Amino acid sequence: MGNRILDYACEQFESRNYCEALEAFVLAYMKGYEPEWVIENIYNCYVACNEPEFRNAYGKCGAEVSYEDCVLDFMPYKEGEYYIFDKERKQFIGKFLVSELKMVSSEEALNEIEFGAVAEAFHWNLKEEYQLLAAAKDKKVYAVCHEINYISSFYKIPELEEYNKNVKLFQDFSQFQQYFHKNTGVYLPRILSGDLESVKELNEIVEAEHQFRLTPEGRNTDHVLLTIGIPSRNRGNLLLKRLENLRNIKLDAEIEIAISKNGVDFYQEEYDQVNQAQDSRICYYDHHKDLVAPENWHFVVEMAHGKFVLLVSDEDDIILDSLGHYLKLITEYPQASVIRAKSCIFYSRLSERLYAEGTDALKKGFLKQNYLSGLIFNREKFLKQNLLRLEKFREDNLYYCLYPHEWWCAILSKNGVYMEEPFLLVQERESVIQEENSKYIEKGVIEEGEHIAKGTSLPAYSTYESRLQQFLGMMEFVRWIADGDKELAFFCVASCISKILFLLLLARERGYEVSNFMNIVDKFCKMSIEAIREFDFSEEQQVKLLSILKTSAIETYGQEREIFEKEQNAG
Repeated sequence: MGNRILDYACEQFESRNYCEALEAFVLAYMKGYEPEWVIENIYNCYVACNEPEFRNAYGKCGAEVSYEDCVLDFMPYKEGEYYIFDKERKQFIGKFLVSELKMVSSEEALNEIEFGAVAEAFHWNLKEEYQLLAAAKDKKVYAVCHEINYISSFYKIPELEEYNKNVKLFQDFSQFQQYFHKNTGVYLPRILSGDLESVKELNEIVEAEHQFRLTPEGRNTDHVLLTIGIPSRNRGNLLLKRLENLRNIKLDAEIEIAISKNGVDFYQEEYDQVNQAQDSRICYYDHHKDLVAPENWHFVVEMAHGKFVLLVSDEDDIILDSLGHYLKLITEYPQASVIRAKSCIFYSRLSERLYAEGTDALKKGFLKQNYLSGLIFNREKFLKQNLLRLEKFREDNLYYCLYPHEWWCAILSKNGVYMEEPFLLVQERESVIQEENSKYIEKGVIEEGEHIAKGTSLPAYSTYESRLQQFLGMMEFVRWIADGDKELAFFCVASCISKILFLLLLARERGYEVSNFMNIVDKFCKMSIEAIREFDFSEEQQVKLLSILKTSAIETYGQEREIFEKEQNAG
């Protein structure tokens, strides 16, 4: 019987039916028919010719075990299929099928957390760990395996190179912990897998190293992906509340919290408490003076270590469970210049991802960035634009004074990529403008009516008069950003007209100078006509813009009538 199997194997090999021949040789070996001759023949005929490819693949993985010390060898069978031979036990232990691995989706494998590496403790046989390998296609995988001479052997398989490049092996838990304790810039794994005892051990190590990284000795800012930037002015009390939330972030080397403190009038004790917080992720800077808002916002980006900077008001909270999604997003789109994140109130209507470049990017994000929280900037692209040069507009352009970040976003978008992401990130909190206004008046920092219109609850920047002045500033902005591009200027002017009419109606809804609303809309229409004529538009463009103005004004009058009727019925 043994001779017949061997004769069959040799016949198939001579006929170049190599797969059938290998099956027969393996069968003969397993049955004990001339095993020494058979295994030598298999090595000579199947392994030797593929040795350079095996060694090349193994050399790329950076394994600590030498090629010669690997316990397993692989006999090429069919495309992407290998018989596995255990040299120590001198036995075949099955097949490794690359095709089965490829059937496991990398998106589904161990993917309960969007951003984060995987750590798993398991036995040596990777053919039973397809999920782990599939995850390694997109994530870093840290594997603790006591039989490292076995598991390292799988680095030989050329088809696994795209998976193996993300796998790092450890012989025991101690070596695993030492690696992360020494390399504090390497992100800790957040997805833990294995049996209950192994997961418990891994979790204890990860938590211990996380706590170490919150100390000055354990802090590393070399690979910060995202800075959560908080510009704060005279609101130390609110800042403390924000930190109560942010300090619960289970991230360290990936993120930081950059705080630029502006103003010296209120809540200085609370700011001192922030400065004394025992958390090395917090970067705190006190200017010891009053700055204009854009200087403080800009400084947050300057002081950041992150590749991207998320600006958030000291009034608002970050939804911590969403940070992983945005960390993954910025690794997938490192070319983005500006990302607008979804929030609970002001940007709650974002429903699908938007991606645009250049002039199209400017149009997509134009006049949408009035609220600071949830703006994410590419730090390098931001600083490259030298945006504080726009401070020259501060003297006589009210639109710039109130919304410099609209200008910043337009410039960054026009010269790069603008994105909107419909994944909830920011929880806006109740505005403190009324309380703040009272404190400032009481201390004599401002005069009554400077922040809140007299006799109303309406912010001074939302009054009719202010909106009309903002429109004039918008027109200067359009001329500057369009830079001779008539098509772009046409789009921008039309957008500004619609925006101002919407904002005027908003003030009217809040009961501001009800009897004067129609006169204000008439005045705005005249201002718009003059502005249109001042641009070098073609006759066709002017006609279209005037038609847009007329239609928008008529709609505004109609909406005001509906508001009036509701008020009458309610009264």
